Amino acid sequence: MSEVRTIVCKVSKGMFSDEVVVLLRLKIGDYSFFVPRAEVENGPNEVCRLKVRVMRQDHQSWAIVPNEDRTAIPVREEDLVEA
Repeated sequence: MSEVRTIVCKVSKGMFSDEVVVLLRLKIGDYSFFVPRAEVENGPNEVCRLKVRVMRQDHQSWAIVPNEDRTAIPVREEDLVEA
């Protein structure tokens, strides 16, 4: 079972008009991905949030990034905010 959550991110222009580059600064490390612009939303004070699906397996949470490869990255609960 999975749930939709968001991760706070920094956003910069992508190569195409319908994509952006997101930078995720997580407790376990930094990641960057090209994702569709529609998968990123602005929050209060223009903080950007990336929509991800979160799966849990063997006491570990994994965020499925909405990029072309559907990359799974390990996350902690404190990295996630409600969608």
